[in-house]
Amino acid sequence: FAVMGIFDSHPDLVGQRLSAGDGATQVRPMADLESVVAREGAHIGVIATPAAAAQDVCDRLVSAGIRSILNFAPVVLTTPEDVEVRKVDLAVELQILAFHEQRRLDDALADRFPLIVCLPSFAELSSPDRLAVIRKTLEPVSPDTARELRDRIAARFGTAARLRRASLH
Repeated sequence: FAVMGIFDSHPDLVGQRLSAGDGATQVRPMADLESVVAREGAHIGVIATPAAAAQDVCDRLVSAGIRSILNFAPVVLTTPEDVEVRKVDLAVELQILAFHEQRRLDDALADRFPLIVCLPSFAELSSPDRLAVIRKTLEPVSPDTARELRDRIAARFGTAARLRRASLH
């Protein structure tokens, strides 16, 4: 994708050169937005503003002829029906990445830490199993016996048991 322009309203940023695409692009004042869109024939706009400014920038892009917008601002934009908006929620994307990273970490540390067993909810257990849970005291499990314990729990509770590796500290 060719970057046709980068715009900002902050005077300290206007005039700076930023790496974009195959080269560097100078940050232009927001007043140049419409003329650059018309001159360069841009078709896609990207909004990366604070929430309070996003709708105004969106309206200006649409008025300039942009019909496809990628929105990084944490707000839902209102546009005409013929304008396609794709919202990127960075908070959600970071949570997804953190989830995958945690799973990777759990697998990498599986043989180094004791096993914590996450059973179904207490209400889902049979009466004898509830009594067994109440009567048992938790004892630390050595890494050597973790696999054996996991197999015994899986055999007893079947697919309802979920196992998660973590440190007991």
